[in-house]
Amino acid sequence: MTTTDNNTIKAVLQPDPAANKLELTRLAAPEYDPNGSSALIRVHAASPCKGELGWEVNFPSLFPEGRPLRVPGTEGAGTVEAAPAGSGLSAGDDVFFRIHATIPGALRELTLVPVSMVAKKPAGLSWTDAAATPLSSLTAYQGVFTQAPDSAVAAKAKAHNATQSVLITGAAGGVGSWAVKLAAAAGVGRIVGVSSASKAATVKGYGATEVAAYNDGGVEKWVAAAAPVDLILDAAGSDLDKLWPALKDNGTFLSVCVDPNATKPADKKVAKATWFLVEPSGKDLTEIARLMDLHAWTPLVDSVVPFEEVQAAYDKTDGGRTNGKVVVTVP
Repeated sequence: MTTTDNNTIKAVLQPDPAANKLELTRLAAPEYDPNGSSALIRVHAASPCKGELGWEVNFPSLFPEGRPLRVPGTEGAGTVEAAPAGSGLSAGDDVFFRIHATIPGALRELTLVPVSMVAKKPAGLSWTDAAATPLSSLTAYQGVFTQAPDSAVAAKAKAHNATQSVLITGAAGGVGSWAVKLAAAAGVGRIVGVSSASKAATVKGYGATEVAAYNDGGVEKWVAAAAPVDLILDAAGSDLDKLWPALKDNGTFLSVCVDPNATKPADKKVAKATWFLVEPSGKDLTEIARLMDLHAWTPLVDSVVPFEEVQAAYDKTDGGRTNGKVVVTVP
């Protein structure tokens, strides 16, 4: 392992959790424990998450008191420098990862990542695309396959999935586009993507069998005319009240944005209705990597920003007017 300036590394810090302001600094390199459960990774790229800098204030119960090192960046990609024996990782492996926001993140030259949250990246995937993949793809994967009851879509049960139907909002966006691709790859028989009319062809290209355009009351018109679905996965967070009639009785309504129960009709019977947070999972990422190799999938990337302009990257992400992920290169 090599570092510079007397074993210090370039890093980004958020000094005050109540302020969305970042500073560039140098820190001591993290101490790797060969008997521990984390791999030491030299980071090549990381991707901001919308709202990330406000999580400690907005969700204080999730964070330890006196958090010592606020290095942002919950998803990234890099090369393993060292990993515990038996972890399945070795020095030189190119990997990507999604980590909990409670631990120091990817916006530093070297970082420690629990091996359970790491997967080997697809060989042909660029560092930019690898860093832009974990959060959106994991959220979609868990929404389509693991959050719903067993009776819904299963990752490797195409005969069963052919009888299933899903509706995915935000189908042209980061999470939604992954959800459409994953559902199509799993053989889901009917996939309804909700998007603007101008993105209908794009969403069908991802694998949707139908598109409900939200322009000019299109969703309401579609709901009134179409057969209901088994699973709704909301990746947009708006107009959930208009979607409830599209769900079969005893179906599942999941959202990554808001609690769908807030607009649930009193007489609606469901198998499950909930808002959920993505869980870091190297196992799920490994399956996603396999599918990316198989189908030549790549993520939506809005722009690439140099390390020195990391504040601009977070400001742009939080502004919400991006077409895909913003990625920060790491020295």
